[in-house]
This record gives sequence, structure tokens and C-alpha cells, in this order.
Amino acid sequence: MGTRDYIMSQSIGGVTIAVRSLKKGDGELTQSEQGKLVKSSLDNLENFITVSANEPSLALYRIQEHVRKSVTRLVDRKLANESLNENTRGAIFDTEYALDAADNIARSKTAFKTVNSSLKNAIHLTQQINHSKRQSERNAEY
Repeated sequence: MGTRDYIMSQSIGGVTIAVRSLKKGDGELTQSEQGKLVKSSLDNLENFITVSANEPSLALYRIQEHVRKSVTRLVDRKLANESLNENTRGAIFDTEYALDAADNIARSKTAFKTVNSSLKNAIHLTQQINHSKRQSERNAEY
């Protein structure tokens, strides 16, 4: 390989490791030896990442971190939902009250008809009484 450095890279799990040619005593490592060395390094790195990610205390720390970040947002959403729920209940109450009032008006239609009929009858009787009074006044004049 001479005086040039040789670069070897290998990728595993999205991590790429590049290695320059390593010199071994009086010569350079062969490409297969470098490949074995890179693979061994990547295996060790993968093992370290797996152990770190799966260690219970680290996992609990990450859960705690997630909860700490998420709780404020969840509390805000809960309060907003409770406020919306309260407003919705108020709107439902108002709507039910308005519907009951409309139903009562519809049910009172017969009562209004009776009152209307009674008023017409009273007006008619008043007109008859007034007419009778006028006739009696005319008769009294003669």
C-alpha cells in the first residue's frame, strides 16, 4: 500500500465508522484485518449502546424525563378540556331550556285559542251592550 493511507468504513445501525489504515510493526494491516478490526469495534459500540439503552436506571431516568416534559402539556390540555366541558354543559342546559320553552308554547296553543275565543266573545258582547245602550238612549229621547 506504500505511503498512502487507506480509509475503510463500515456502517451498522445508522452509525458509520471510518478507519485509516493501521500500521503493524513493520507493515500495514491488510484490508481483511482492518475489516475485522472495524467490525469488532462496531460490535463493541453496538453492545455498549444496547446496554446503555436497556439499563433499568437509565430507562427510568428517560421515563422520568419524558413525564416531566409531558406533564405540563397534559395538565394544560386537561384544564382546557374541563373548561370546554363546562362551556358545553352550559350550552346544553340553555338549549334544553329553550326547547322546553318552545314545547310549552306549542302546548299552550289551545289555551291561547280559548283566550282568543273568549276575547272575541267579550268584544261581541260589549258591542251588543253598547248597541243596546244606544237604542235605549234613543228611545228615552223620544
